[in-house]
Amino acid sequence: MQKRTIIKRIKAIIRNIGITTNADMGLGSSPILNSIGSHTCQLLETFGVDKAKAITYVHEMETDEDYILYEDLSKELLEEILFNLENYEVDLDKTMERTKD
Repeated sequence: MQKRTIIKRIKAIIRNIGITTNADMGLGSSPILNSIGSHTCQLLETFGVDKAKAITYVHEMETDEDYILYEDLSKELLEEILFNLENYEVDLDKTMERTKD
């Protein structure tokens, strides 16, 4: 799948389910944007329609946040985000179906 197609799908899912986080999705870990040395990393934590929020951690303490456009992410990261969002969307749909009764 092309990067542009992945981004369109991510944005469509977010428009459908709303801004979401890794915690909302019940993920055990966040996608890694950058890893700098053994004690500093930037993780993608929140997903909006046009961009994702990256949190910088130093020694496991939150030190900064930044917003990254999906167009600026690698195809591999976008594929990981899309995979997680698609699974979450399916789970939400199943939950809605169960609660209808």
